[in-house]
Amino acid sequence: NIGTQPKHSRRVGSSSSADAGVSGDGEPSGKGALNLKRRKAPKPLKPPPPPTRPEAEVFPTAPLVKITDQDPRVGLRIALVGNGRGAVRHKKGAKIDAHDLVARFNFFKTKGYELHCGSRVDIWFLNQLKAPGRGGWRGTTAQGSSTMNLKLRPKEKYVVPVMYPVNKKCATDVAACGRSDAEAVANAKEAAVIAKAYIAAKIPKEQLEIMAVEYQQALRQKYRFVHKYPSTGIMALVYCLEHYPGSVVSVTGFDFAAEAPSMGHYWEKIFKLRTVHSYRRERTLMLQLVSTGRVKVLR
Repeated sequence: NIGTQPKHSRRVGSSSSADAGVSGDGEPSGKGALNLKRRKAPKPLKPPPPPTRPEAEVFPTAPLVKITDQDPRVGLRIALVGNGRGAVRHKKGAKIDAHDLVARFNFFKTKGYELHCGSRVDIWFLNQLKAPGRGGWRGTTAQGSSTMNLKLRPKEKYVVPVMYPVNKKCATDVAACGRSDAEAVANAKEAAVIAKAYIAAKIPKEQLEIMAVEYQQALRQKYRFVHKYPSTGIMALVYCLEHYPGSVVSVTGFDFAAEAPSMGHYWEKIFKLRTVHSYRRERTLMLQLVSTGRVKVLR
């Protein structure tokens, strides 16, 4: 179930659905054959997972978006760990760290949570407004006490997506989903500001990757996600799928319960009162990707 909360957290305005049970038929024996009232009902069985569907069937009108910087490694098993409270509901740390790559994003924490969400970090995705070091946020009034832990370094790289505004016509016209020349210039300036901030925080320049615009185009054109503000998590998911050919991405900590005050990070006691993201749409996309077999929910 995508979007569950840990048992110890306070549930506010959220809902959950239990797994559908499938009763089994069996022949009674012994006393049960003589008195059916004493016969214990068989334990419900979880329904088998639905057969996977090819991506071309799930996303039938997807145009070809050429990714020019794909990794040469093929068929990797990638764990993408979200920051929702569902990440610490079960003890999945060993499963997470056993993947070929482990990716996390924004101001995550591992110290004290290793048993539940592991400790490895190979790829670190960061929102473009997340300032490196103790700067917190930049250019926004967003509130939060979390900051970036500079003592923790990814084994491979930092990846920062620089977003461009989505055209309203993109929802009905794929050709309108591209980036204008003016937006390209603005993105280049933003990328330069980000690079300067990371270098000032003594993060090696060769470890910083500004996410290529093709991944955002894939989100909007191939996967038909055209909301104005995609989350860092959903951008990270698209990157893992498109950058690593044939990869299978296992996700945890993506709490798509609802756009309600129950949202929050697993290391914080506060709840988010609002969000600019559409978790309803992100949940829909996640379930579509799960149906293809390329995304799995880590349990």
